[in-house]
Amino acid sequence: WDAAALAKASAPREVKLGTLPPGYQPVLAINFSPDGKRLAFGRRSQLLVHDLAATNFPLIAKVEAHADLVRSLAWSGDGKLLASGGYREIKLWEVPESSTNAPPAAKLIHTFASNIRGRVTALKFSAGKYLSAATADGIYSSQNQGLNYVRSASRAWTDSDGDFNVDCD
Repeated sequence: WDAAALAKASAPREVKLGTLPPGYQPVLAINFSPDGKRLAFGRRSQLLVHDLAATNFPLIAKVEAHADLVRSLAWSGDGKLLASGGYREIKLWEVPESSTNAPPAAKLIHTFASNIRGRVTALKFSAGKYLSAATADGIYSSQNQGLNYVRSASRAWTDSDGDFNVDCD
């Protein structure tokens, strides 16, 4: 290898996602609402939310959330918003509080995608309104306008208690 070959190999390049195979339907993210009455999970590229307070746990939201797999989920402290993380994007959703006779749906509020690199592996709302996200290359925070890169990290995850954990470089 020479310097030119290394520079070419490490240069950013466009990544095009293909369609997922029909039989590949993993559940990589699951999260209870703060009041424990709703269960959100990502299966494949879909976001699904069930009403746990109602008989038979009816589906209250089902949307195609990302082009790739749903990899992480987090509810806001008041339970009004749900964040979903996929490949190079985070979406904020408004989810109904209970089941209705209407078709199950969630309303897309905002998409963060402009500066996120890699898979969003963990999400956490803090102080009731700020969203933090972890990817393979680092931590992002919404405390300033938009979602901005904060620092590098070697690993980030949300544990069983919902705490956001980071191993920094």
